[in-house]
Amino acid sequence: VRLWCPELRDVPDEFLHEPWSMSDALMNECGVTLGRDYPFPIVDPTITPEIMSNDKGVDGSGRGRRKEQGKGRYSTSKIASKGK
Repeated sequence: VRLWCPELRDVPDEFLHEPWSMSDALMNECGVTLGRDYPFPIVDPTITPEIMSNDKGVDGSGRGRRKEQGKGRYSTSKIASKGK
C-alpha cells in the first residue's frame, strides 16, 4: 500500500487500510489530513448495505445473482459436458 500511496508512509500498520479511523492527533503526527492528503471513504464502512445483510443472497434464492444454475458463459455444466 505504501508503494502506491506514499502519503501513507508514516501511518502505523494497524491503520494503513483504514487511515480514517486514526485519531486527529495521530493524523497530525503522521502528516495525513483526510480530504487533502488522502480521500475520505467513498461509502460509510460502518454501514452494511441491506443487500449484503440478506443471508439468502441478491435474488432471495440463496444462489447470488444468477437465477438459474447451469446457465451462462462460465457455467460449470458446460465444462462438465465437454468431458473435462
